[in-house]
Amino acid sequence: MNGLKFAQLGDVIKRGFDLLLANPVIFLPAAISVLVQGYLSSRLLGATLGPVVWPELILYLGLMILLSLLGAVILIKMSRDALAGKADLGVAMSLSASKLLPVAGAGLLYMAAIIVGGLLFVVPGLIIAVKLMFLFHLIVLEDYGVTEAFSVAWKMIDGRWWWVLALLVIGSLLTGLASTAIAFLPTGMQVVAKLTYDLFYQSLGVTALTCAFVLLREIDAQ
Repeated sequence: MNGLKFAQLGDVIKRGFDLLLANPVIFLPAAISVLVQGYLSSRLLGATLGPVVWPELILYLGLMILLSLLGAVILIKMSRDALAGKADLGVAMSLSASKLLPVAGAGLLYMAAIIVGGLLFVVPGLIIAVKLMFLFHLIVLEDYGVTEAFSVAWKMIDGRWWWVLALLVIGSLLTGLASTAIAFLPTGMQVVAKLTYDLFYQSLGVTALTCAFVLLREIDAQ
């Protein structure tokens, strides 16, 4: 598997968790994203309960997508900087201004490819999703253009598809276990637990994927 072992999956997740503990500033953009997205979600829900006002509906949905992409850019950059030494929120935010547009364009194409693949059969959509998993990382961290990033991301997973899928499955299982545990908590504690879960879910997901990306690129460079 091109120098990879399934035993390394646990190391990647642990390294992502350790990054968060050593660089708590990484939680900040995720916290802001969770709070703002929560507000926008409530507004979006309100817009759908009564007579549908399409401009308002489209506005809130668009803002949620842009906020999610902006958060991804900032978290990817901060995670990589944390691996190199220290995460810097100011540097990550400055970079996000120039990376948001290409990441948004790549994100639209990525989702379109997954949807088309899913309409044909479920498997092609899954294959595409995994093969292009590090699309944003290439744009944010290595300055690839959108078209070239698709090509490099696709080739990057050659011989590693099952390894990346296993990483995503483990992440999904951990997420499912956490969600199940929260459901058994007293109602009053569920709100706090859900906010904490959302914060960790967004942050750890990006840091672990960034650790995996760096590992793959280091192997490619050997």
